[in-house]
Amino acid sequence: MQNLEPASSTSSSLFQLWITQWQLGILDPREASPVLKTVLVDLSTREVGGSLWECLTQFFASPAESGTSFLQDGVEPEQLMLRAWSLQPQQAKVLLEYLGRCYAFDGDDLQFWKALRKAMDLHVDAACEKSRPDFC
Repeated sequence: MQNLEPASSTSSSLFQLWITQWQLGILDPREASPVLKTVLVDLSTREVGGSLWECLTQFFASPAESGTSFLQDGVEPEQLMLRAWSLQPQQAKVLLEYLGRCYAFDGDDLQFWKALRKAMDLHVDAACEKSRPDFC
């Protein structure tokens, strides 16, 4: 019976990750900017190995993804962060979706998914309560 608990816990965690990924897909672009800012601050304070900076660099270097390419060689993390924070809501959502494709459902990548879940709980639920109290 003890062997079932870890499997059940793993299944539950994987389901929560899938739900977070699904909620990201249906995120209202108007709610994307505060979610993105919260995720970026959370990840930048805990980031190990630079994968956040690599993902942001790739995103901004690709005009097809971001709608704008601005990178030159040697961009500092602070510049990447400022650029990400200045995105319009639709672009912020595109960046969140891009980051969702950069991070896996295991290992250190779980930091992104936990930060995203926390940010969505904080901002999306609050926006829902204000704008659609009878629906939420």
